[in-house]
Amino acid sequence: TRCRDGASAQVFSFFDGFFPKVTVQCAILTSNHVESIQSRASLFQLLELFGGTARGHWGIAEPLVAKYFDTVDPVYPALHRETFENDYRHFWSLEAHERGNADASLVALIFVMLAMGTQFIELPSLEEKVQTSEFYVSASHQALRLFSYLGRPSIRSIQTMVLITYFLMNDNHASDAWAFAGIIARQAYAMGLNRDPSIAKPGAPPLETQQRRKLWQAIFIQDTFLSVIVKLPPTVTHTDVRIEDVTDIQDACFENEASDTSFLRSMWSLASMAQGTICTPRSLDRAICKTPAERARLVGHFQGLYRSLPGYIGGGA
Repeated sequence: TRCRDGASAQVFSFFDGFFPKVTVQCAILTSNHVESIQSRASLFQLLELFGGTARGHWGIAEPLVAKYFDTVDPVYPALHRETFENDYRHFWSLEAHERGNADASLVALIFVMLAMGTQFIELPSLEEKVQTSEFYVSASHQALRLFSYLGRPSIRSIQTMVLITYFLMNDNHASDAWAFAGIIARQAYAMGLNRDPSIAKPGAPPLETQQRRKLWQAIFIQDTFLSVIVKLPPTVTHTDVRIEDVTDIQDACFENEASDTSFLRSMWSLASMAQGTICTPRSLDRAICKTPAERARLVGHFQGLYRSLPGYIGGGA
């Protein structure tokens, strides 16, 4: 990952002003000599990156969050929108000193959504877009550190990490994304996300049960296609979560989840097929197909999967 200079150095210099113990000179995850941040007051300082009043904060964040849900969430549905929006609105309704004591993992999630939203808006120059989005994702990582995400993973912290990994992929840092995705896999296994929630967490509320399944499929799909890109072995391979159990969330308070279900199942099927037929042989330098007959059979499998996709995705023969 390359270091920045010039105008970008001024951005990171501004960032350093709020974190005097931290040197942020390169993109996230590759910075050198980053010291631990222990003070809870630092979260308040992190939020002051927006400057101004709560109304000013909201005015900056709201268009970027809307852009995230318009362009990113339909492709990478890693979180439950209504739950997030309830927490998000409550967060901005707090007084400034109360926001400084808020859940740092929520702050991290907000910042990475701002980063990804920035990647899809028009700015005067590409360099400004890169600088701004990397600035936000660095802030997200700092908030995760305040949350102590390596020692106490949560659904929200892993959601944030999944989005950071996608950000790094979109920002042409595939090797950084690969390393960070490895942490996600370990934490997902430790939290039991790879297990059927009806077995691992019997009696859990339906919303939590489906959110665990939804997050696991996001991790599984991300790991599979990142493995395709870097030609390395897939990591997310051991699970008893079943694709047919990913269903609509039957809760009267949450009414807009239905459109996700068929997409999630389709992407899960595609990732499952790609993992066994493409990722594994490529990671071992083996031929994907050894004969024309094998190639025709494999192509037929993928064409059959494509035809089975819902019409709005592109299939539906």
